[in-house]
Amino acid sequence: MNDISQLYSKHPELYDAFSTQREFLAECRSLLDLSSPCDPHEITTLELLAGPARHSLTFNQLGCKAYSLDGSEGMKSYSVAKGLQREENYFVSSLPSDETIIPPDLKFNIFTLLRYSVGYFTKESIQWLLKWCQRHSHKNGILFIQIHKPSTFIDIIEKHEETRVISDTELGKVESYWPITPPEWSDTTWEAIMTVKVIINGETHLYESREIIHSYEDIKHLAELMGCRAEIIPPQKLSGFTTSAHIVAIYL
Repeated sequence: MNDISQLYSKHPELYDAFSTQREFLAECRSLLDLSSPCDPHEITTLELLAGPARHSLTFNQLGCKAYSLDGSEGMKSYSVAKGLQREENYFVSSLPSDETIIPPDLKFNIFTLLRYSVGYFTKESIQWLLKWCQRHSHKNGILFIQIHKPSTFIDIIEKHEETRVISDTELGKVESYWPITPPEWSDTTWEAIMTVKVIINGETHLYESREIIHSYEDIKHLAELMGCRAEIIPPQKLSGFTTSAHIVAIYL
């Protein structure tokens, strides 16, 4: 079974189609309200594992200097072709990586790792990422991470809740079912292996999705090891984000 990353690297328009239901404007405004400085024109952002870079687009529309980073050249090409991000503002690198791709004089006020993308990182990789963000951060920089609430995955296991998305894309009608079977768990880590079914114009494709589940206490502990402070942002201070997730702020 192919990894889900192969689907998105070959067909970034599908990833974009599955993501467009998000309230990007409300989400970005919420994060700006939590940052310092508060004036968007004084803020530089970096969207990590950016995909099509729609958060970057929204930050840019709000007046920020917005940059994006992803490991897929296909995603960058799609984003640039769609006018979502400027070519020079989209960096391609697979994190974690020691390769220096960010100009040393370019610093950021806000880093985002949303859409549960932290699940692609081991705990060691998260530590590496925190150190990397610290090197590229302005004073008072913040990394915002979106993580699952434990109850979310308990519901998936106990109730086998299936997410169904139907979208009209450039490839035609696309349906996504996630997961189609209960997650399989590693015996040694909190890694969940799930099967995703994608139907493109009636043709069924199965993909394997792997995700490491990190609790807030995990993230908080790793942040403290790097000399950072972490907290869950109270829901009343957020708008646009799903209530099934935590937004964690790490003060770099």
